[in-house]
Amino acid sequence: LARAIAVLGDGARLEQVARLAGLDRRMAAAVADALTQESVLAPGLGAGLSFTHPIVRTAVYADLAPHERAAAHRRAARLLLDEGASIERIAAHLMNTEPAADPRVVQLLRSAATAAFAQGAPDTAAKQLRRALVEPPGRAARPRVLMELGRAEASATDPNAPAHFAEAFASAADARTRADAGVAAAASLFVQGRSGEAVAMLAAVSEQLEQHELDAALKLQAEVT
Repeated sequence: LARAIAVLGDGARLEQVARLAGLDRRMAAAVADALTQESVLAPGLGAGLSFTHPIVRTAVYADLAPHERAAAHRRAARLLLDEGASIERIAAHLMNTEPAADPRVVQLLRSAATAAFAQGAPDTAAKQLRRALVEPPGRAARPRVLMELGRAEASATDPNAPAHFAEAFASAADARTRADAGVAAAASLFVQGRSGEAVAMLAAVSEQLEQHELDAALKLQAEVT
């Protein structure tokens, strides 16, 4: 029970902790009372279950083996998803799970990153999208994740943005996505003062578009000129 609280965090409800610990509610309540009497948990019923001191939570959490901890976070994320918790809380647990090629995890992390970006936290969005890439996404979704990561990194002035845009350009299956990725890569390269590389990228985009969307290619060539 203490380990489940350490994973979920202070303030977790008894029902949540019981589910994560694999205990029925009556047993969980009895154990929680015993831990309170031993000064492991703080007294009080209204604010959820909490440790008496952060150092206690740290010690209990550290006692979890790495794979056990990752599995507990995955179960916690699933539990919170079933309860309709915020995407931020769900993503916080997913960030601590092991990669499992789960497309649902990729989508949840992308949703969390979208929310973080909209709230003015591109660094957080970039971290979530990097974790989504490690999951990893399927071949069709990967270029879109790379594009989203590049945008977050560009907004956070991260020097890795052009590389991720370029990877999206190289791996996208359709010409329009490749063009969008290439133009974004060129823009971020210009911002970094790498004008020669930016022009080369735009030339590659133009070449791609000439094969599929001639009007768009001519427009791009005119803008570059």
